[in-house]
Amino acid sequence: MYLIDALSGGGAQSHLIEVLRHLDYSAFEALLVCQKEAGRRFDMVKDLPVQPHVLDCPSLTNLNGLRALWKLRRLVAAWRPMVVHSFMFNPNVMAALACLGRSRPPFLITSRRDMGFWHRGIHWCVYRIINRRTDAVLAVCDSVREHTIAKEGLSAAKVMTVFNGVDLVRFQPHADLAAAGRARLGALEHDVVVGMLAVLRPEKRHDMFAAAARIVARQEPRAKFVVAGAGIPSLEDQLRETVAAADLGERFVFTGRLSDPAVILAGLDIVVLCSDTEGMSNGLLEAMAMGKPTVATAVGGNPEVVVSGETGLLVPPRDPEALAAAITQLIREPELRRHMGLAARERAVRRFDIRMTVAELQRIYASLGNSRA
Repeated sequence: MYLIDALSGGGAQSHLIEVLRHLDYSAFEALLVCQKEAGRRFDMVKDLPVQPHVLDCPSLTNLNGLRALWKLRRLVAAWRPMVVHSFMFNPNVMAALACLGRSRPPFLITSRRDMGFWHRGIHWCVYRIINRRTDAVLAVCDSVREHTIAKEGLSAAKVMTVFNGVDLVRFQPHADLAAAGRARLGALEHDVVVGMLAVLRPEKRHDMFAAAARIVARQEPRAKFVVAGAGIPSLEDQLRETVAAADLGERFVFTGRLSDPAVILAGLDIVVLCSDTEGMSNGLLEAMAMGKPTVATAVGGNPEVVVSGETGLLVPPRDPEALAAAITQLIREPELRRHMGLAARERAVRRFDIRMTVAELQRIYASLGNSRA
């Protein structure tokens, strides 16, 4: 059985890399098709029995888009895959078009990884069209599943939830890693380090994190803050200016692009995710696997990940005062942090092991293949 994955988007990339790392290659052969990015991402699968291809297609709306579609159709014709599984909007569209008009088309699985916060009317119309050709739609959480059914007019039977997963071996707490992380962040023994690991994009609301940090800093001199990750350079510039204007420059650390998020997470005491919208955050899952208490906004799939009062705290979006209050509570109650961290690790092991995610995906792939046998 053959599997093609069309790759695009930061969170989708991280998830797909983990799926490929844990796929059963005795049962599946994988062809990785990347819409527009090679380099570092391909390096992460170079030791796997995966054949990668780049379509070199930044956009679907120009001549390059047509060339990329033609290339993908030729790949599908040559490989004759049993299943095509695509991620994110552009790959979903390309995969559907690549499978059209074939006498024995592959089964097509498309994915929904967020609440479609950036979609306009045209995007929902396109999805309604390609859904006629789609055999299954996989949502990363129940909130995204319900939203997808409502916005796209899909039958409930066609949309399934398959949670994101985390590599519990790669992300597991231990003292040496914590010491290395705190040293990397320049944290002293008495510091309580509060960090946000998220790509710098508007919907992640790093400005809310900075606003909450300003409130917390007035009350808790032990608090130190970390912004981990890269993204839109102008947003980082604005955030640095905000931090400097609040006289918090010495208490903020900007790590830039992360090659080893486990090390940074190990050095944190509290992990924050204050987005306006989410699907199922890989960052939250990784933080929980590392045994960290989390403070997250109650949006999208976050309430399906964080059990408020047990593994972390949920707060309303766009409310820096509520965010600051939750952070302050965890700073002042180290025993609560410890208990929440233990509960978070246990929940990650029980519900969000990447091996469980891959096993469910393989079950779906096999069931589709068996239906044609």
